[in-house]
Amino acid sequence: MKLSNAIFVFTVALGFAVSSAGELVDSRDGQVYRTIKVGNIEWMAQNMNHKTKESLCYKKNKQNCTTYGRLYSWDDAMGAACPDGWNLPSIDDVNALLKTVGGEEVAATALKAKDGWFGGGNGLDNIGFSALPGGSVSNKGVFDGEKKEGGFWSSDEAAGAGVAVLQMNYFGKNVQYAARRFNPRYGFSVRCVRGSSFGATDADGNDYRAVKIGKQIWTAENMKVNLPGSRCYNDDSLNCEKYGRLYTWEAANQACPAGWHLPSTEEFAKLRYFVYNSNGVEYGDIGYSLKAREAWETDDYQLSQPLDIYGFKALPAGRLNASDNFVSLGGATSFWTSSKDSDYGPIGWHLDSFIDNFEANTDGKMLSVRCLMD
Repeated sequence: MKLSNAIFVFTVALGFAVSSAGELVDSRDGQVYRTIKVGNIEWMAQNMNHKTKESLCYKKNKQNCTTYGRLYSWDDAMGAACPDGWNLPSIDDVNALLKTVGGEEVAATALKAKDGWFGGGNGLDNIGFSALPGGSVSNKGVFDGEKKEGGFWSSDEAAGAGVAVLQMNYFGKNVQYAARRFNPRYGFSVRCVRGSSFGATDADGNDYRAVKIGKQIWTAENMKVNLPGSRCYNDDSLNCEKYGRLYTWEAANQACPAGWHLPSTEEFAKLRYFVYNSNGVEYGDIGYSLKAREAWETDDYQLSQPLDIYGFKALPAGRLNASDNFVSLGGATSFWTSSKDSDYGPIGWHLDSFIDNFEANTDGKMLSVRCLMD
């Protein structure tokens, strides 16, 4: 994935600053997408068209992919549609977008493209979002809504209730999203985002992306704040840049910025339970949903690659073990909790390359840190 040099042109949409951010070049297939930036969130201004296992062109016509992009199942939308560093928007991200254009009652008019909609239903395209009526495909393979409806997957899933979809049609000024729940096997369009309506900034001024998983909001990058009791893997600053710093447990308890905290082992357990309960994965495969799609060691025995379904992007940052040796870069990662076992000491939560359990352990002297919003 490459982002071209961009000239930022700021406009005002109903009192909110919006910028034309430039172009995203998807390194997987070379396709180019316009982007816009709304507050802290960069949105794709065109529908994704990257071919995945479960994506389709409307009515299986390649020309419709050229016009509208592809229709994705939710699993593909979450795990495979977006380029590295980009994710499906959360409902909070959608709310920020709708607020920018005046609220959900008028948002469809502001967001829809100026042409392509049936029966005079075109929009004003006030901020360059250019929403298109790409239609949908049902879980039974029935296509519907071309030129009349546009639906866009969110990342918010409620177990047993389906997935929220941002939807607009040719005859309405408003959008519907949170109240509309769809079977995740349906196919809808995808707009990816980079950044978030929430995020964190540490004491050194480093900014961190954040993701909402269930009811929790997590930093989606390892902490880098330079504190006494922290080191880069192999004392190499390039490893700090890519993987974040490794911390003693005492330093980890000081690493999170105001409004965030070092999660307890019970809070990590809630994350594990949500992934297990909402995604229907086997207990031992939870790591596939949380690990980044890059940097992990593989071998011929692995059946599938990490999916990073929720944008948590766990990287194999390694650790400093009890013998003061740096180990497991590329092969494992552990995150400190605020919890401490009375017999074995501070507790971390562990992932490795070949076993995809996500469980607590007490193995390590310096580990990575993720923070949880208060």
